[in-house]
Amino acid sequence: MCFFRQKKVLAESGFFRGFTDCHSHLLPGVDDGVKTLEESLAILEEMERLGVRKVWLTWTVKPEPRIYEILLERYGLDPAETLFIDDRAANIAAAEGLGIAGYLFDHRNPAAACDELRRRLL
Repeated sequence: MCFFRQKKVLAESGFFRGFTDCHSHLLPGVDDGVKTLEESLAILEEMERLGVRKVWLTWTVKPEPRIYEILLERYGLDPAETLFIDDRAANIAAAEGLGIAGYLFDHRNPAAACDELRRRLL
């Protein structure tokens, strides 16, 4: 999951408790993400406040299939029991190509997207 701007909407309901967040944007200078270690630490502190308990940093970026394979291997996940949430169709398609269910998060209407996720997951 990599839609930090919308996380505050979900966090209010405790949605992220126990989540694992997969990021490359937290590594300074890797992509279009943070530029400094201080920025990384600020985001990590906010994620902790929201209830995210694991963050996996990687040099591999979506939609490269290897990022999904590594995630499945590292956490012993069954693709058929895993839900990948993202706001880009190409990233969802890549996950689905490996048998992972995907949910396309509509960042233009985060409240509706959050409601839909709650209905699906709770």
